[in-house]
Amino acid sequence: MMLLIVIAGCGARPDARDFPKQSFPVSEKAPQKAPVIVESAPGQPVKADEPRGVIDLRDALSATLENNPELSAARWQVRIMESGIGQSAVRKNPELDFAAEQFGGVGSRKEFDGAEITFRLSQVIELGGKRTARIRESKLAHEVAAWDYEIMRLDILTRATGAYIALVASQEKAALADETVALAENFAKMAAERVKAGKVAPIEEAKANVSLSRERINQNQRVRELAVARKQLAAFWGGKEPVFEKASGVLDSLYGIPSLEQVRDVFEKNPHLARWAAETERYSSRVALEKKRRIPDITVSGGAGRYRDDNSTAYLMGLSFPLPLFDRNQWSLKQAEQESLKAADARRSQETQVKNSFYKAYQELVSSYDNARVLTQEIIPVAQKTLGDVTEGYRQGKFSSLDVLEAQKTYFETREQGIDTLAAYHTAVAEVERLAGAPLQYLVIKR
Repeated sequence: MMLLIVIAGCGARPDARDFPKQSFPVSEKAPQKAPVIVESAPGQPVKADEPRGVIDLRDALSATLENNPELSAARWQVRIMESGIGQSAVRKNPELDFAAEQFGGVGSRKEFDGAEITFRLSQVIELGGKRTARIRESKLAHEVAAWDYEIMRLDILTRATGAYIALVASQEKAALADETVALAENFAKMAAERVKAGKVAPIEEAKANVSLSRERINQNQRVRELAVARKQLAAFWGGKEPVFEKASGVLDSLYGIPSLEQVRDVFEKNPHLARWAAETERYSSRVALEKKRRIPDITVSGGAGRYRDDNSTAYLMGLSFPLPLFDRNQWSLKQAEQESLKAADARRSQETQVKNSFYKAYQELVSSYDNARVLTQEIIPVAQKTLGDVTEGYRQGKFSSLDVLEAQKTYFETREQGIDTLAAYHTAVAEVERLAGAPLQYLVIKR
């Protein structure tokens, strides 16, 4: 049954930001190759209009992708690495030498009468495949930067999703506070009528008014929390003040949880781990480049000399190369090898950290799912029925005001706990999707 509900709720998913109305996924299946950063136009990024009116999660994430300053800086880093590829492919410039000898003396060397004027053009020729190795190292650096951008994109989208969930939760808590105040007002009015009719003591009305005042204080607190949640979400797209009206969506949707084995199959290909394949290869290519740099380059030169004393011209040719007696690039090679070993250790450390974070997030998802299911399907309905029975019994004189107030407190505290638990569930979904690199609904459907 849950599978059918999920399939019906998902529908077709054209892209990573086309979400069902009542869910909070953050990404599609992780790419197997390095992600491609697509720019709409060259030059400085143009700030898009902020979302207005009633927004959904797709609006919030689209605005975040367009205007988040962290993502913008990461995109620039990818461009910088791409420019580095072009620079690494450029060959060394030729050199033009001009020399004038045997002038400014006496006799036949007076002024420029006997001068020797030489023009020489020289070109360094790289040997050992240095240029090819250099280009490869730059391309791998660009690939790593692209993976880093993808990781940051998922991280920021997850955080923005969490802020959106927190805003929806704040809206529901504010609405619940309004409902609580309305119920407290009705109960205070009921108590006043019963006191006026002489059915209960005046202390009953006083207790009801105290409860009403307390709920109004809570209502004001929820309004302030809602204002903070709105600003925190708008900050993801650089908004100083939120201009949207409200966030759409509800938290009471629960999706089936895939098994740990199913999520692990996708997790092994997530960007946090996939980047290290490029990173390791990058350091290996740097070692190969430093090895090739031990091979000396040669400089080929040619030119012509003009002799003023007899107006004759002679041609020049030259071939030079350094003798690797002292500097054999041995320490740069050693440094590159040490960096490669460091990268291998860093990769193992990062894999361990990411896996631990993933298993922790998955367990939190399972726990929050179980808690949310019990609260929404079992505890809250019972608390609601109890409140209705006790309120009706109070009208009939079967229960005291303390019984009603206690039933109200239990019901609304349980409702608020349900909101917190559902928000924790959806936040856990977003975190598992970030680490797994795939939406939870995709994994459920594929079961």
